[in-house]
This record gives sequence, structure tokens and C-alpha cells, in this order.
Amino acid sequence: MYMSNLKYLLLILGLLLFSCNTEDPSAGSDTDWVVVSAGLSHTCGLHEDGTVECWGCEEEYDFGQCTVPDDTFISVDAGGFHTCGINSEGYAICWGCTGTYFGTNVNKGQCNPPGWVQYEILDMGFFHSYAMRRDQTIQCWGCTDEDESWNVGQCWND
Repeated sequence: MYMSNLKYLLLILGLLLFSCNTEDPSAGSDTDWVVVSAGLSHTCGLHEDGTVECWGCEEEYDFGQCTVPDDTFISVDAGGFHTCGINSEGYAICWGCTGTYFGTNVNKGQCNPPGWVQYEILDMGFFHSYAMRRDQTIQCWGCTDEDESWNVGQCWND
């Protein structure tokens, strides 16, 4: 248990110490941003026209979280190794979750929203995702892995 927790602590410290990115976003003007969200090693922003732009995914920190799907969004939230947005129809679309970091698979299910449910609010965690459905109930996904030592109860569903 101790070694497993140490492994995840080193993973987090490595990303925090070496992932600072001063790269500016390449598209849009300085005034057409609706929201900006900073993840572990990347940042994503939503433009007024519903397009999402993500940056900060240099080669060693690219887990697909900056590869934005072709869709129109009303919100976006950056997480640990993933990003999710609510598209114009109200559905959660997530991307990222590919690869390994320090030998740890970064896909814990956090890019797989359950069912085809409409949401109002998203909030991404490190290996999990939370959302509020339109009926005001909470949904969490992620937190799945063969090695559950890192899961300390961050996923709870009603």
C-alpha cells in the first residue's frame, strides 16, 4: 500500500514540477473566451462560438487531452489526463485517457460518461469525472482499475 501511494505521489509531483507551460493559445482573439479551465498539465478554453481549444500537451504530457473532438460545446473542464465538455445538445463528451505515465495506465474510465444523459455542469478530477444531470442529480464515472489502491472513495453516485 505504501509503495503504491508513493508511486502516485511521485506521479503528481512530476507533473506539477515539470509541466508548466507558458505557450499561448493559437486561435481566437483575446476577448472571445467564455471560460478557461486548467487541468494537471494542460489548459482548455471555450470560445463564444462554441469551439474548444486546448494547449499544454507537449509530447511527454500528451495523453489525448488536447485533441478536441469536432463538436460545438457550451462548457469545458480540464482534468488530470482528460478533458470533458458538454456539447450543444447537453451531452458529455470526453477525450484523453490514452497512454501511461511512470508506468501507470492513465485511463481509469474517466473518459466514458455513462449512458446518453444530458448534463448541466461538469467537474473533472484526476482519475474521475463528476457531472450534474439536468434533473439535478449527481453522476460520477471513472475510478475503475485493476489496481484500486489509488481509489480513496472519490466516486460516489446516488
